[in-house]
Amino acid sequence: GMGIDDRCQKCEDLGEFCGLANATREELMAIKGIGPKIADSVVAFFKNENNREIVRRLEKGRKEYREMKEVKHAL
Repeated sequence: GMGIDDRCQKCEDLGEFCGLANATREELMAIKGIGPKIADSVVAFFKNENNREIVRRLEKGRKEYREMKEVKHAL
């Protein structure tokens, strides 16, 4: 099957949230401190296209802010 890295190449627009957005319940539960309730909540959140769109907009804004900050620093 596809690993998280393979799946992330298909959702660069989600930026740093890509791995989380595409993780399976089992992958999330393998993380210390993440149980079935949290894993199910994360999976459900990212299955909702409206939520993914919000994350895309946040990621776009974060990138634009970073670029603006870099330009300002260069001046």
